[in-house]
Parts: sequence; C-alpha cells; structure tokens
Amino acid sequence: MAIANDSRKTGAQTLAASVTAATSVTWTHTLGAALTNGILIVSAAQDASAGSTGVVWDDGATNAAMTQKGTVTQGTTRAELWYLKSPAVTGTKTIRVSWSGSHEGEGGSASYSGVDQATTFNAASPQTATGAASPTSLAITTTAGELAIDAMVQDLGTTGSAPTKGASQTYIAAGVNVNTTSIESGHSEQAASGATTTMTWTIASIGAWGQVGLSLLPASGTTAAVQQIAAHRPAPFKPSSSTLRGF
Repeated sequence: MAIANDSRKTGAQTLAASVTAATSVTWTHTLGAALTNGILIVSAAQDASAGSTGVVWDDGATNAAMTQKGTVTQGTTRAELWYLKSPAVTGTKTIRVSWSGSHEGEGGSASYSGVDQATTFNAASPQTATGAASPTSLAITTTAGELAIDAMVQDLGTTGSAPTKGASQTYIAAGVNVNTTSIESGHSEQAASGATTTMTWTIASIGAWGQVGLSLLPASGTTAAVQQIAAHRPAPFKPSSSTLRGF
C-alpha cells in the first residue's frame, strides 16, 4: 500500500503585526473519516530553545496527546515533529501546541493513509542539520516507497519573507512572522526514491537555522520479508532420469 496524503494544513502563529506572543497556538485540521493505517503529523517551530510542553489533537474534547518524533535547536529557536497514529476522532478538529512560557511560534499539520502502524519510521529517523547559510540542507535516510517529512526554523533577526522549499518537495506549511525579532519556519514532504532524500529551503534573510526530518514507512511492509523467505527456501525436488528408472 502506498502512502497517500489525506489533508495538509498551514497552521497558525502566535506573533504577527497585531498579535502578541502566547503560551500556545491552535488551528483546525480536517481528518478523513476513511483513513486506513493513518497518521497525523504536526510541525511546531518556536523562538524558544526549551521546546513544546505538548501537542494535542481534538483540543477541548478528547485531547488526544501526540508523541514527539524529532527536534532540533539552533540558538534560541527550535523545530519539532509530532505524530499520532490511527487517530480515533475524525473530521475537523483543533490542534493545540503548548509552551511553558509566552513565545513566538508557528505550526503546520498533515495527515496520511497507508502508513505502517507497527514499524512506522525508517530506523534512521529522526535526523537533524543546522547551519547559517542558505539554502538549508538535510539528507534523510530513506528507501523507495517511503515518505520524507521535514520541519525547518530560523531566527530572522530582521523582517523577511517566507522560505522557499526545494523543487521536489510539497509544501505542508511555510510562514513568516512580520516582526523584526521573529522566526520563520517551513514544513514539507517528499516521496523517497532512493537511499537518501535531501530536503532544502532557500531563505532570503538568512540567519541561524535548524532542520529536522523523518521518513514514514508504507503499510505493506511485507515485500522484503517475502523475498527473504524465498531466497532461503529449498529448491524443489527434481527426480533424475536414473531415479525414474528405478520405479
């Protein structure tokens, strides 16, 4: 079974021209009702190295807690990836990302079907990279048929524009805060075609950046095992002509 996108949603941010920093950020995401072998992925970026205290799906109702799978810190900024396998509640619900203090932050989300529920991630996931020159670059270990996902954050220092994804990537979310001391972030996906899938972002007003990524495994997950069994199966018995003459 191939991994298929169910829904992508640019999240929200806690700091804009007329909005102050906050202890959490929320946005709605629509999750398909027929999400077989599903997973919900959330990216969170904040101008705080302490990180998020938690992410929940269906905020105010089931408050299904999500699990962190990868984080990167660069200076006073941080990017994170969170997930929830087989979400029990579908439809349009609220995602909430919380922090221990008031911060500038942004988020994004995407849901998928066809993801292995037992061995969900490539064994090398998560992976990270940091730097200070554009473009960013993160080489994620993958196998053909997997889906690579990344989150990037950088400290603007000055007012900038939204980052631009690599040509082979698909946007999940890309935003920029307009204040002069804010952050910007990006979140994307890319189908894997080989042993490495490289995710990049081009940033006009470059500052110190961090990038974190993972790779999702498709639900089938049986091909390699079947091939291995076949490779070690004894050859079928073929009687020789002399054997046949003995009958």
